[in-house]
Amino acid sequence: RGLARYMLDYGAARPDSDAVRGDVDAFMARFEEAQYERDRMLAQQQNVADADGFIPVVRRARGGRNSDGVASVAAMSVDDARAASAARKDPVTYSDLYRFQARERKRDQLADLRRRFDEDKEKIVRMRQARQFRPY
Repeated sequence: RGLARYMLDYGAARPDSDAVRGDVDAFMARFEEAQYERDRMLAQQQNVADADGFIPVVRRARGGRNSDGVASVAAMSVDDARAASAARKDPVTYSDLYRFQARERKRDQLADLRRRFDEDKEKIVRMRQARQFRPY
């Protein structure tokens, strides 16, 4: 009755953390054992000839392993790992976020190209006048 009943219901709805941890550990142990058995059975089926002498293809994700089942691991030094993580953390900068910025950049590049072309034409005219221009 009263508050005692609600406290009893509250305690029954929320079991002790040690009991929950024990249940979870037992479940995970059973799950890992089942996973180990499944992986062992798949490994036995791989590269085994049937009665006719053919090797059936067993679909399996590679998971970083070669076809012979041996894992291929590449060692990485601490400096290489730090450099790789630093390279990944570099922010990407976009110079032309909007379409009009790209048009302005192209227009400026074209104006610069035309300016340099005009300068080269004037230079060639001066070299011809000084008789120093030999195109071949």
